[in-house]
Amino acid sequence: MIVVVACDRPTCDIDVVRLERYMCSRFFIDFPDVDTQRIKLEHYLADHFSDDLLRHQYLATLWTVRHPDTHITC
Repeated sequence: MIVVVACDRPTCDIDVVRLERYMCSRFFIDFPDVDTQRIKLEHYLADHFSDDLLRHQYLATLWTVRHPDTHITC
């Protein structure tokens, strides 16, 4: 999930999958406990997505990006 701002495009040599995994790993490092993760995700979703479908799509993308060894409590 690369953010495109004001018509800027990433260079062709970016390894998007690796970058996505790195960003997810950083999230779990920066917010190691489940309660903080939940709060951060809830605030992000409320601030950036206007409807439930978009929130669901974002969370589904996170689910597929996360490293298979990462433990996520639902």
